[in-house]
Amino acid sequence: MTKADANSIHGLYVAYFGRAGDPTGLQFWVSQANKGVSLEDIATGFAGAKETKDKYPYVAFPDISDPTAFVKSIYLNAFGREAETDGLNFWVNRLKTLGSAQVPTFILTLTLNAGGTDKTAFQNKSAISARFTAGLLNSNIQNFSADLFAQSTSILNTVKETPESLTAGNTAVDKAITDFASAGSTFTLTTGTDNLTGTANNDVFIGDGAGATTATVQSADQIKGGAGSDTFRYFNSTANLPTLESVENIELVNGTVGIDFTPLAGKGVEKVTLVNNPTGSYTFSGLKDIILGVQGLTNTGLGVTADFGTVATSATFSIKDSKLGGLIQNGAGVATLNLIAEGSGNSVTTLTTQTAVKTLNLSGAGGLEITNLLNANITTIDASKNTGGVKLKAGTGGNVTFTGGSGEDSIAFSANDFNASDKLDGGLGKDTLVLADATFTQALYDAINTAKNFDALGFSAGTTVDVSKTAALKEYLFQAQNNTVTGAAGDNKFIYTATTAGTFAITSNGVVNLTLQNAAAISTLTLTSSPTLNLASEKGSGVLNAANNSIAAIAFTNNLSGSSAPLTLNLTGDKNLTITASPAAGITINASVFKADLTATGGTTGNNTLTGGDGNDSLTGGGGSDSLTGGAGNDTLTGAAGADSLTGGAGKDIFNYNGLTESNAGSLAGSVTFDTITDFAVADDVIKITGFSAANLVAQSTVQTAVGTSSTLTLAVSAAANAIGASKFGAFQFSGNTYVLGNDATPGTVTNADLLIGLTGNLTLTASNFS
Repeated sequence: MTKADANSIHGLYVAYFGRAGDPTGLQFWVSQANKGVSLEDIATGFAGAKETKDKYPYVAFPDISDPTAFVKSIYLNAFGREAETDGLNFWVNRLKTLGSAQVPTFILTLTLNAGGTDKTAFQNKSAISARFTAGLLNSNIQNFSADLFAQSTSILNTVKETPESLTAGNTAVDKAITDFASAGSTFTLTTGTDNLTGTANNDVFIGDGAGATTATVQSADQIKGGAGSDTFRYFNSTANLPTLESVENIELVNGTVGIDFTPLAGKGVEKVTLVNNPTGSYTFSGLKDIILGVQGLTNTGLGVTADFGTVATSATFSIKDSKLGGLIQNGAGVATLNLIAEGSGNSVTTLTTQTAVKTLNLSGAGGLEITNLLNANITTIDASKNTGGVKLKAGTGGNVTFTGGSGEDSIAFSANDFNASDKLDGGLGKDTLVLADATFTQALYDAINTAKNFDALGFSAGTTVDVSKTAALKEYLFQAQNNTVTGAAGDNKFIYTATTAGTFAITSNGVVNLTLQNAAAISTLTLTSSPTLNLASEKGSGVLNAANNSIAAIAFTNNLSGSSAPLTLNLTGDKNLTITASPAAGITINASVFKADLTATGGTTGNNTLTGGDGNDSLTGGGGSDSLTGGAGNDTLTGAAGADSLTGGAGKDIFNYNGLTESNAGSLAGSVTFDTITDFAVADDVIKITGFSAANLVAQSTVQTAVGTSSTLTLAVSAAANAIGASKFGAFQFSGNTYVLGNDATPGTVTNADLLIGLTGNLTLTASNFS
């Protein structure tokens, strides 16, 4: 058992509740630790709390919840990242192996076994939790509200393994505690003329511009904020402004028009924020020395024009939890544009800057994507103070100096626009350089290799690339169809996201590691490699596309010296996948840990081994002797021609036959030509035979009487055929197993035109077992 102390209990608050500890609860658990209660027993107490069960449904319902989603949530909460495939599979398998008894301490076990950057990230989060709780105590804050701890959660979500994120987290905690400790008064304007004076703390003044007779904001109103950081919260804002003095923040909630803030110049206004969705796209002017921000905007059709005047040389815009259609910066003298991102899901579809803007600075703990190409005059992009990750497209025609931050940054270039004169440093975090070149020259490879601190190379157009010439990079992202990759190695990872079907050819000196994301579509996947493909089918990020990931055909050449083995495909992931055609010589597909639905067809002539996973799988063999296993879920298995072994697994399974010859009696001499169903469940499973009719099913008792004590299977089948009659079906038991026989129009001779299926065990079949 593990000895508990205050630090480890802070870790439990982070891992189980996703927030900082409340002083009362922390005091209780530390007192228990001082009495010798182990960390495992304390973790069990945390697991029993409603807060844990609300955050992790698996803890409350382990027998019916998804263990994969549970493990993924722990990774995001404790380490601030998505779970990698190997770690995810390990912990999910541990859950399945050890059962629900381990669930209360499972989160603790996973975090105690963290190493490397995960351990650092968790320690950083625990330190932030301790600082937050200590701040509450030191500031004598008694109101431990849900909003208070929600703020601790928001801060914890920004903390990762980097020192920068820890420093930013400490700063955010200190500010949050200060803000709570210095909360001021709330003043509400009336429909008359108001003259309000705030306190020395952080006051809020509330007004409403709606209605000719009900509006509480008048131009004659006067508001003096006094000391502290004060806010004027203006609902249904109009162009009508009161006189403001020492009011640092203006919030325009559901604004109705643009506003000129020139009359407030020099009056102490520091920031104007558009909150929620205004009713249109507006222009805000008089913004010299004022930050313009948006918060909670979700209508991407809306745009904002920010006019900073002719004197300002820099401009600042902030965005939080918003998707903005357009941002237009006006102000002929502005040379530097600062963008501050907070929260999550931030995007600007079109950013328009004036030609004088040369420098773009990005900061904040939130991520930000700008969809359009930046103005070509922007030559310096500095995101070193951003921790949430930025996604940008450099302008065309010039060279760029780019510095990334500690998040996952991405910078893209148009075709033929990136060269050695571009100076790139991705910074900390997992960073991606995206190019649109169709072919790669040695000069382009050299330019890529001069970029510092990038982890992945992306391609926004179909391309031909030799990845051995970018040896420092191991991950490659393909966003468009029709690609040819050479020089690959077993430690390379290829991510494919193109939704328009096209070809993808990979030549590797080792295994191939390929990930399909968000309805990726490949018409032909051509592999020249060793006989192993590790394939992940994932949902990906961003807007979810409901269509399956898909591969229409796989072609394979084994280039492993001395090997002629067919392809083995190891499948993982959580997004439905369709494989329409496999190499003719046969394939092994192992989807035993796959969480979604698999539809796969094996090779036409060779022997296939197809194993499904947790989803509702549809597996189809070819002309060889195939082995098909459905796994969990309600599966459909089609052996096709050849003598196949079919195992449905758990669930209500269908064993499908498109004709009598797909599992046939042959001559019943020499090699076996019929299928064997190893685990047919009479209560749940169905044999589906094209042309079957319940009226043509002869009762099993009738057939069994005819079979009698036949000494060989050949004699038993012959007796059954005569009892069943022409173009009918029946079943019988023989030597510990059950057989289904479907006669053609000539019952007297049993040939490969007659259906014969073997079922393991003595079973009694009725019409409900057929369709």
